Amino acid sequence: MSHQILKGILIFSAFLVWLPACGYKEGVLVKEPVSYLWFTGNVQQSMVKVDETEPFDLSKAAAAQEGRDGKVYYQIPPGKHRVIVEKSGQKVVEKIFYIGDGNIQEIQIP
Repeated sequence: MSHQILKGILIFSAFLVWLPACGYKEGVLVKEPVSYLWFTGNVQQSMVKVDETEPFDLSKAAAAQEGRDGKVYYQIPPGKHRVIVEKSGQKVVEKIFYIGDGNIQEIQIP
């Protein structure tokens, strides 16, 4: 085989390897599904349990989110959830609901 033919095959092979790297690439950005609980009303001395998580003090969460016009948000995944709110050991709210992606479910606390 002549030296010129071998050189041509080598250049053509390099071109074939390089060509796909120049192609247009397209991607799709998929956001993680997320929804929110919005606690309103008298949040002081309220303990909240969402599904099987550990209860948390809603008044401390309200203080941490003070810049949100008194609105207390809690991020949850979309789906079926159960929320229990207790004050002084007594259940004041128990709610089972389904929430879709990007939605906000209000929980009114007496």
